[in-house]
Formats: sequence, structure tokens, C-alpha cells
Amino acid sequence: MSETESYGKVVNATTKDLLDIDADLLSFDAACVTNIEIKIKNIADVEIPIKLDEKKLQLSPGELFSEVVTRKVSCEAEQVNFHLIGFNSFIDEIIIVSFDPPPT
Repeated sequence: MSETESYGKVVNATTKDLLDIDADLLSFDAACVTNIEIKIKNIADVEIPIKLDEKKLQLSPGELFSEVVTRKVSCEAEQVNFHLIGFNSFIDEIIIVSFDPPPT
């Protein structure tokens, strides 16, 4: 007869454990139009379904999503927000891109 014991710890993964997210302002012109590059890379070992604002994607392990988003904003705006949801809302983040308003 033999006996085995096992010990472990369950830790919830965070968004940073699953996705590498980068968002940069490329331009903010005098007409108050922003061009923002968003990059989201799946750094997990499983496929991750995500929704970025209204765009739905399935990111395979190691896959990189990259897109330049053009948005007209208020000329006094100091940030643009993107809503990222994934894994049935397990991931629920606001990606904030901050900037200075264009000169008038």
C-alpha cells in the first residue's frame, strides 16, 4: 500500500499574464483626429477570444493583433479609451491613451 500527498496553489491569472498590450498615439492633428496604434499579443498557452470595442477576435498563442485606429475626438480631449473584453469578461480592461491637445 502506498500513499501520495500533493500540495498546490491556485492563482488567478491577470490580463498581464495573458496579453501584452501596447497603445501609442501616432498623431493628433488640428482637426482633432487621432491615429492610435494598438497592439495586443497573446502570451498565454491557450487561444483567447477578445473584443476590442466592437471588433471580435480569436488570438492564438503567440499571435499579434495590430491595428491603427482613427478617431475624431473633442479638440480638448486628453485621452482616448478602448474597452477590451476577453474570456467571457474575465478580461475587462480600459486601454487609455493619454496625450496633449493639439496647438490651436
